Amino acid sequence: MIAKKTKETAWGVTVKDNSLAPEIQRGDVLWIAEDREFKSGHIGVVCMHDSNTQGGFAYLARRVFITEEGRAILKSDNPKYKDHEKAFGDGQGEIAKIHPVTGFFRIDRFFKKSLNSN
Repeated sequence: MIAKKTKETAWGVTVKDNSLAPEIQRGDVLWIAEDREFKSGHIGVVCMHDSNTQGGFAYLARRVFITEEGRAILKSDNPKYKDHEKAFGDGQGEIAKIHPVTGFFRIDRFFKKSLNSN
């Protein structure tokens, strides 16, 4: 995922896989609004501690369900991807934060008309 901040509280993330297909596809841009609270069952960008990546974090866009025990179930809409259960914390592979996705758009559809019309 490539994150680009546009304001202090809102930014876009480009999806790099098809785990949320067919609704959200590779290349779509997810809109994140930091001033909103994440709600269980919604799509979120999950920030996990990962010492093997530059910056120390890995990001996944998934549908996230919070269990009564306070763990997170990361679900994909695409059945080719497995579900994962993760803990919140500061350790390797644990969730640091879930960013709420408030919408998405597809670049090719967004710009197609304006690029082809004269």
